[in-house]
Formats: sequence, structure tokens, C-alpha cells
Amino acid sequence: MTAVWNDDAITSAHEDKFGRAGWAAKQAKLIGGNHSVGSSLVYGLEGPWGSGKSSVLSMVEDALGEIDDSWHVVYFTPWATTTHEELFSEFFAALTSAVPAEEGYKPLLVKLGAYGKVAIPLLGAVPVMGSALADSVDRLSAKMAKPWKMVFSELAQSLKDAGLKILVVVDDIDRLSPDELLTLLKVIRLIGRLPGIDYLLAYDEKTLAESLTAARLTNAISTTHARQFMEKIVQYPLQLPPLLESVAIRLLIDGLNELPLSDRSVAALSAEGFQGVLADVMLSRLSTPRAMGRFLAQLKHTFDVVDQDEFDASDLVLVAFMRLHFPDMHRALPNWRAELTGQGTVRTHKAAISKDPEEKDAWKHEFFETVEALDRDDAARLARAIFSRLTLSAGGDIGSAEDIVDEAPNRMENQTYFDRYIVFEVPDGDVPDGVLTAALNGASGGDIEPLRELVMGDDNDKSMLVITRIDKRYSQLVPRGQTTAADAPVSVNILKAAATLLDGVPDSDQEILSGRRFLSKWAATVLRLLAETAEVGTLQQALDSCGNYVKRIEVLWKLKNERILTEAATTARDRLFDLEGERAAQVVLDHLASGDDADLKVSTTMLLTVILESASSDKFSKEVQERIAAGTLDLPTVASRCVQFDWSREQYVLDNGKLQQLTEVYVDPASEYVGTSDDSPAPVWTIRQRREWVEQLLR
Repeated sequence: MTAVWNDDAITSAHEDKFGRAGWAAKQAKLIGGNHSVGSSLVYGLEGPWGSGKSSVLSMVEDALGEIDDSWHVVYFTPWATTTHEELFSEFFAALTSAVPAEEGYKPLLVKLGAYGKVAIPLLGAVPVMGSALADSVDRLSAKMAKPWKMVFSELAQSLKDAGLKILVVVDDIDRLSPDELLTLLKVIRLIGRLPGIDYLLAYDEKTLAESLTAARLTNAISTTHARQFMEKIVQYPLQLPPLLESVAIRLLIDGLNELPLSDRSVAALSAEGFQGVLADVMLSRLSTPRAMGRFLAQLKHTFDVVDQDEFDASDLVLVAFMRLHFPDMHRALPNWRAELTGQGTVRTHKAAISKDPEEKDAWKHEFFETVEALDRDDAARLARAIFSRLTLSAGGDIGSAEDIVDEAPNRMENQTYFDRYIVFEVPDGDVPDGVLTAALNGASGGDIEPLRELVMGDDNDKSMLVITRIDKRYSQLVPRGQTTAADAPVSVNILKAAATLLDGVPDSDQEILSGRRFLSKWAATVLRLLAETAEVGTLQQALDSCGNYVKRIEVLWKLKNERILTEAATTARDRLFDLEGERAAQVVLDHLASGDDADLKVSTTMLLTVILESASSDKFSKEVQERIAAGTLDLPTVASRCVQFDWSREQYVLDNGKLQQLTEVYVDPASEYVGTSDDSPAPVWTIRQRREWVEQLLR
């Protein structure tokens, strides 16, 4: 079982994973070699937050003990105190703990206590820097019963005589408030510089300089002055080396390998696009032990709680990284959902149709500006790896966004999966991919009911989500040349299921977003794939599961509009279309025989299109002309079936081309259109009204 990450410092060099043990040993050798019973030195271990300073301090202590076991290392924690007095008391407690509790050291402990009583008044009364420091000490010392310098000299001599080697370690001094920091520095500079006692301070130099600047040591303190001041305190600044890139790569790879990855996740994380972001962005920001450990802990938790089959692993990793390193951009994601998933909004419509790259990319730059300028390039690189629509227009052709989404349909830039990556779970109202896969596999085996419940359920939003997910799964089979997939089975039973659901799905006023549109596309895709192996009669029988002839023809029409089809698919499509043409011919002949009383809901103009595009065209036209000649059918009745409403003109029109092909009668195109007196946008003319109007044209 993988150990739980807790950001605790290591306690010995044996636990070092970052290659710092050797460097720590060199610093211990420096401290040991410089030590003198007659002086006091201050070392400053500088490194950014999370760089492992506390762990290095432990390794320095270990190495120092190996060099000379007579060293006494004590830790002073000033940031755990709340007042100046507590800080001072904690300091003397640390010094006292460094003195052995043996009989021979009791006089030294007594003098140390006396020194504390004398030094306390000095701490709050003297400045931390400037020429007034020495004058203040002399002035205050003269008022004491026993001068401070005398007490200091006596204690210093006792320490020299004792020959103790004491190292006071003060970690995280950059955590202190400006006032607390000044108090600590006064302790070290004025009170604590006793012979034989060295100091090792650990801090982030940049943060420390900012704190000193805020403390206003003088009326004109600057960052440069603050650093110059620290030079008076610290004689040996030790810069902690950064994490080597090779070490960071090893740690990241080891961390990823420890994740419970599925084969699908391994493939996603091995993709070239993800590897590029890992190298260009992630490694540079995982440059400290804390950053690396924190990120890997977040990933472990993420992959422990999610069902990997419901997510794309590369997006999981990238979004988790964004949440930690670019939190402002991560918080902004829900506000940009439409743009990032290609749904489109008023905000992007003008940009979408613009030919100017700058105007087209304006919303993208606005999104990138959710991150501070210093981090913007890395954040943009990361975001583009998740959302292909963020690629700048002038940045080269990387393929359409839809093509990229189809490569991995459960990615975050697919609008039906977006919310999952915000909450890292399948939210309420969503349908797990495993449930859909099981339903499709069941339908392939002949059990359509689970799939019917998903597609035809009472929750319209969930039904539409399922339908669009089905569309994504099957759409990706065609460009890859696959005839089936584990999560998108292709079989005659699947074609029956698609046709059955298409027959039952209700029409929508928003036809572009309707379930009917997606289901007819699904049926067309499955038919296209099955054409390679199945007989036309078998395909026709399966397609007949949709009893609505208009919807069946829509399926075939989608294949007619395909530019690239295999020979088998083309042959099957044409034969099925011819069969539908024969059926349509009989339906239209029966409709014509009913005259003005025929069913107005029958789409005769569409059926005529099918007939005239099929092998039945000549036979049907001849039959119509013969009936007109025999007097069993009249020309106005035939022409009335060629009248339809033109939504673009908001007028009824006569399809003169169809009429001429059927009857060889031509009507002047100038007389082809008629306005409507009805105020409604789509007036409904009866068959009789259409016949009477077109009869006037025929005269």
C-alpha cells in the first residue's frame, strides 16, 4: 500500500528521495569546520516554500553528528509564540536545553539564567539596527544593578571554558509577522551572539525581504536595504539547490505508475499531446518536493474515487493540475462552459463568423486573462491541451475541434461530460458510460428495453444526453474504419434498436437539436457499417422496425449525402432507396386516388422526391400520365401534390420541376409563387385550396 503523503519533513538521510543528502553533508562539514569556541556564526539556508528546507535541516543535523558527536543541536520555533516575552523565553529555553544536565554544568546554567533576566529589558527597548544600537545598550546597561556587558562577559567566559558546540536551528522564520521577525533578529544579533553558539536559519529569501520591507526599519526601507540588512545578520548564506529535472521526472513517473490505472488510462497518458504538456508545463512547476508530493497525492485521491471508465485520464490529470496551480482559471471554467465546449453564445457569435484572427480569438484571450500575466503562457498551454477550441486562429491548422473531441468522446470539451471534470464524479442527472455500454450491448443481444428506458424516459434532458453520447460513440467508428467497438457494438439487432427508437421518438420544434436527428444519423451509421457484411434484405427488415416511412427515408437520405462510401455501402444504400421508392409510389398513387379527401399529413412532396430519385421514377411518371389520359386522374390533383410551403419566402410555391418530370407539363416560373393573406407565419392550406390555386395557373 502506498504511504499517505503528509508533507512532513524527513528525519534522516536514509529517507532522502530528492538527492539532497550529499549537499546537506557538505553544509554540515562547513559548519563543523568553521566552529570556534570564541565566536558565533550565523548560516542562512535559503530556499522557496516547499523546497524541502526542513528535511535538509534534519540531514544537516545527522551529518553533523556523524562528523563530531559532541555537537548539541537545538531547535528554536519563534513562530509558535504569541508575544515578544514568549519568544524570548522560548529562545532561552532552547539554549538551556543544549547545556548538559550534569553537575559540572550547573554554574553555566545559573549564569545563563542570570543573563536572561538582564537581557530581557534590552530586547524591547533597543532598535534593531542603526548607530543608536550601541548607545541604547550602554544607556540601559548603566541603569542596571549589574551591567549587561559584565553579565555577558561572565557567561561568554563560562561557555568558552565549557567548550560546548551548540547549533541553534531556527526554521521558517519567513512565517513571522514583520514585528515578530524584528524581535527574532534582535535576539540573534544582540542577545544570542554568545561564543560557541552558531545559528542555522531557514527561510525563503524573497518572502523575508518583503517582510523586512513591510517592517519599515527606516523611513526609506527598500528590498535592497532589507537584503543588505540580512547581510549583517547572516555570514554564510546557503542556497538550497533546485530539484534536478531528472529527479522530478523520476518522481513524477513513479507517482503515475503507482496510480491504479486501467489500460485505457495508460493509453491516454501515453498520448503525444499529454506528454508534451507534461514536459513543457508540469515539470517546471513541480520543482519542489512539496509541489510534487501535493500533486501526486491529489492524483492518487482522484483516481481512487473516480470510475476511470467514465473519464479521460489525461484530462483528469490536467484538470487536477490546473486546480492546484492555476486556481483562478479553474474557478472560471463553469462561466466559459459554452465557449469551451463549442455550444456557442452571443459573446462568441460575432467572433465565430469573423475573418479577422484577432477578433475571432478575442474571447480566448479574455479567458486566458483569468490568470496573472506571469503564469499566463503556461496556463494557456495547459488549457489548450484540454480544450482544442482555445487554439488560436493564427496558430496553425490542428484539425477541427469536433475531430479532436471524437478521438476521445468522454473528454471535458465534450459538453455532455464537462460537468464531471468540475466535480470529479458523475453528477446527478448524468448517465454513467458503463450503464450506456451495458444497454447497448444488451440491445445488440436482442434486449432493447434498458436502452429504450434511457432514450425514451420521462427526463427529456437525460434522454437527449444519452442520444448525443450514442452519436459520439458511433461517429468515431467511421473515420477510424472500425465496424464495431466494445462500447459501440454494431449488429443487425442494433440497427433494429435504432430504427425502433427512431420510430418512437417525438418530433421537436428545434429540429437541429432533436433526438430524431441524432437517432436517424445513428441508424444511418450502423446501416453503413453493416453493409459490408449483411444482405440487403436483412438490412431492409431491420430498418422496417421504424414504421414511419418519412423517418426511414431520412436515414437513407443521410447516406445519399455522404461523399465517401465504400462500394458495399453505396450498393446497399441504392437498393434500399429503390425499395423505398417502390413503396412511396404506391402510397402516392393511393393518395392521388383519394383526391381532396386525402390525408394532408402525408408528405407527398418528399415522397415524390424519393420516387423521382429512385429506379421507380420512369414507371411512376408513366403510370400518372396514363391515368390522366384515361380520365381517372386530373392534372390539377397531381399538381396540388407538388405545392408546398417555402419557409424562407413565407409563401406557398409550386415545385415546377417535379410537376414537369411527372406530367411533362410546364408552368411559367413567374407564376410559380403566391403570397398568403393569412397573418400566421405558416398558414395551412388544405389540399382543395392547393388544387384550386394551382388550377388557375394551369389555365
